[in-house]
Order: sequence, then C-alpha cells, then structure tokens
Amino acid sequence: MRKLWAVLLLLPAAGAIWAADKAAPDKATADKTAAKAAGADEEDVRDRLGDRFTSRGRGISFRPPVGGVQMKRTPIGADIVRYSAADEKWSLNVSMLTFDKPNKLLSVDNPNTPEDESKIKPGILQQIVQQLQQNNASTEILRRDVVNSGKNDVGMLVARSAQGGATLLRQQAIVQRNDQVFYVLDFTSPSGRTADDKPDVEDPAERMAVDIFAAVVDSVQLLDQKALLSDEEERLYRTRTLLVNLPKRIEAAIIPEQYFRVMQGGKDIGWMFLAEEVGERQGENGFFVASLSEATGEKNLKVQVASEMFCSLNLKKAKEAWVTVNVVEKDGVKTHASEFGQSEKRNERVEDVANDPKAPAAGMPPVTLNGETVACPNEVVPAKYSTLVTVPPLTPALAVRPTLAGATKMAPAEGLVMFTLGGGADAGGVERV
Repeated sequence: MRKLWAVLLLLPAAGAIWAADKAAPDKATADKTAAKAAGADEEDVRDRLGDRFTSRGRGISFRPPVGGVQMKRTPIGADIVRYSAADEKWSLNVSMLTFDKPNKLLSVDNPNTPEDESKIKPGILQQIVQQLQQNNASTEILRRDVVNSGKNDVGMLVARSAQGGATLLRQQAIVQRNDQVFYVLDFTSPSGRTADDKPDVEDPAERMAVDIFAAVVDSVQLLDQKALLSDEEERLYRTRTLLVNLPKRIEAAIIPEQYFRVMQGGKDIGWMFLAEEVGERQGENGFFVASLSEATGEKNLKVQVASEMFCSLNLKKAKEAWVTVNVVEKDGVKTHASEFGQSEKRNERVEDVANDPKAPAAGMPPVTLNGETVACPNEVVPAKYSTLVTVPPLTPALAVRPTLAGATKMAPAEGLVMFTLGGGADAGGVERV
C-alpha cells in the first residue's frame, strides 16, 4: 500500500517536470526567433545604405542611403558632399563647422549661477533650433539630445515641419571631432503624418527614415589626419627648398645655344635659333633668353620673329623685361610690329580702414576744419559760430585720343597694351596704347 501511494505522489511531479522540459525548448526557440528577426531588421536597414563615401581631406567617411545621386562635392568651403533622390524625395547634406573659439553641442544651465547659460551662451543644437523656428514657425522639435557614437559625441536633432502643403521630417546629426571642428549630417525626407493624426500614432515613413538615418550615423568614421598633415608639411618643406635652390637650378639648366627645325606636313618651312645665358640688367642678376625664327607657311608669306627676354633671379622682386620684333612679308610688302615691356613685384603695407570705426565711410569726401582733415566729424564739438564744410576734391578728366596711321581719328580696340610701331615715317604703322 505504501508503494502505491509513493507512485501516485510521483506522477504529478513527473508531469510538471516533463511540461517544464517541454516549455524550455519552446522558450529558447522563441528567443532565437526574436533575435533572428531583430538581426534581419538590422540587416535590412543596412541594405538600404549605399557605397561608402570618404573624404581624407575633410577627415570623414560614411555610407549614404542607397539610391542617392551625388550632387555636389567641393574641395574647399563648408560643404563636403550632397546626395538626393528625386523619386523618394529625400536629401542628405554633409558639411563642416569650424569655430575660432571652443564651442559645445548643448549648453546646460548652471543652477549655482543667477544667469541661464543655455540662453546666454547657447550650444550648437540650441542655435540650430532657434534658426529653424525663426525660419518656420510650424517647426516641431521631436528630439534634441547628445549621444555617444564610438569615441565621439553626436548631437541629435529631429524636427517636423510643414512646407508648401507637405510635411517634412528633418534629422540632423552634429558629430564632434573636437571643441572647434564639427560635422553636420542633415537628412530631410517626406512624412506621411497629417494634422488629424494622433500624437501617439507612428508614421511608417518616419519610422523608416529614422532607422536609415541612424544607420548612416552609425557608419560615420572620423579619419586620422596625422598622415595628411605630415604630407602637407613635407610638401611645404620641399617647396621652400625648391625656392631657395631655384636660382642655382636655373643656372645649371641653361643651354647656351640650340637650333630647331620647323616642319609642316613633313617638309621644312622654317627654323629657330635659341640662346640662353646668365647676365645682369640694371644691377639685377638674372638670365637672358633670346630667339630668332623664320617660317614660310604659305605661298608669298614669310614671318620673322626676334625676341629677347630677361628674368631676375631675385624672387622677392621678380623683375622681368622683354622685347619682341615681328616682320611679316606678304607679296613683297613688309609689315613691322614691336612689343616691349617690363614688370616688377612690389609689396606695400596698406592700412586696413574697412574695419576701423573711426575711418570715414567709403566714397565720403574729406571734411576739413581750419585747414586740417577731420576723419570723424561727428566727434568734433563745434565752436560758436563755426561751420563744417565738405568740399569734394577736384577730379581731372583724362582723355587719350590715339590715332591709327592710315585711318585718322580711329581709336584702337579697348584693352590693348601693345605698342606697334611702323618701320619708318612712311611705313603706315599703327600706334596702340
């Protein structure tokens, strides 16, 4: 009898253990299924990202949404790159923010001080919110916080606004490199929400846009620019070395005499003689290059050109001088043309009066008081019975009336700075200024 009672007591316990053993695999299977589903959703979002964009000069790399067309990529300036998709009506703008002084993503009020630091010195996120609400009063701020992405802080801002009868969702991520350099990823996409929707109802289009932008932000990588900076320093050093040794390299490259054949269609039509030498001109050491050439490209047409050019080896002054003589003979008639000139680099210190509050306004005639020029008349306390008088300076009218030989009172084309002189008093040359 005792054995029978023992068997009866063990049966319920065994049934409970068997049910628990059966439920345990079912729960584990459910957990694995949920994990696979979550992983599948994550992979699905990643599949909606395109090829990686990398800008080593700006130091950033990321994956934009798939299907976008790269619209703009500038090597300089604040803008880095822009993507847009006309069919899905979204756009992604990536730019760079740089500040002269340290800045914060989000300014927080200090309760121990009477001032509100978040309003006196707002952070970047607060400034963007103010700008958005000033541009569009219907802007609704859905998110504004700072998160951590790897080693960098990221300011996240999500806003919804109505523009032209459409509702747009705008997401911005401000990635901080340091307290003076920030990257802005600005993603704008259409929203399916309407004014009749309840606040707790989630829009599928917004949900997808949020997931895609989160994947884009997760793909951001800030590149190490030490190698780039080292390369720039090496290039700068090599350039300075080249400038220091340039005069010696030019002297070593000079070839005293050279002769060239001028050919057209496999036939000789002319020749050129070239001479180079180191010399001095008006106290400046430099080098001369002289050339003499002759060519007969057409029947009854001969062109002869002689030139001499000088260049100073002093890079600070960079003096140059040149003269060229052209002789064109056609059908037995010769025409001469000559050009000469010189140039010199000069550096002068000029006072910057544009930002001087005491400087007179641009274009304002000078004001004199008792024979002395007054820069700021509003600061002068006039004496009794005194009057400030503004007298505009005299502007002399200059009129140059050149004429062309053989065509009386005909002005040359505007912008010509070449002197062309005839071969003699009766050669019918042209003088241009």
